[in-house]
Order: sequence, then C-alpha cells, then structure tokens
Amino acid sequence: SSMKGLGTSDNLLINWMIMAKDRMDEIREAFKELNDGQTLQEWLDYDISGQDYKNLMLKLASRRCPRFNGQEVGLSQEPPASKEDAILTFTKCFNKLCRQRKQSG
Repeated sequence: SSMKGLGTSDNLLINWMIMAKDRMDEIREAFKELNDGQTLQEWLDYDISGQDYKNLMLKLASRRCPRFNGQEVGLSQEPPASKEDAILTFTKCFNKLCRQRKQSG
C-alpha cells in the first residue's frame, strides 16, 4: 500500500492539510511568521520522505485560495424564489467564475 509506514504525525499532517485546504493562503502566512521566515513548503520539502507523499503535501500547501466578496464577513443573500431561479443564478455565477479563472490563467 502507498500509505504503509505512515506514522501518527503523518496522519495528523494529512488531516490538518485537508482541513486547512480552503484557508491555505492564511496558513502559509502564519507558518512563515511563526517559523522565522521558513515557508511551509520549505519545511515540508525538508521533513517529508517519499516522493509521491511529498508532492501531494507540497501541492496542498501551495494551493491558491480565491476569496469571494462577502466571505470574510459572512454576508449572505436571500434564497431564490424558485428552483428555476436558483438554477439560473447558479449557472450565471458559475459561468462568470469559469470565465474569470480562464482569463487569469
């Protein structure tokens, strides 16, 4: 098995990285502050053995986390009046985000 030999600290690291994946930008900043300028990626690269496992952890640690308007203050909007309105709103928003992401590379 590819996970054979992983210890408790590896399991904790995997769980923590998965739970923190949506706030990885903040995690990277805090890690660097708390570790005298050493980046999370540098620490992982030094500390982890096993190339596949290391690559996975480095990809998670390097994950970009886009922020959406209102996310930081918990803004929300009223639910759509109908299922059709919900689908239309979702489709418009999803298509807009896809176009923006494609344009940004």
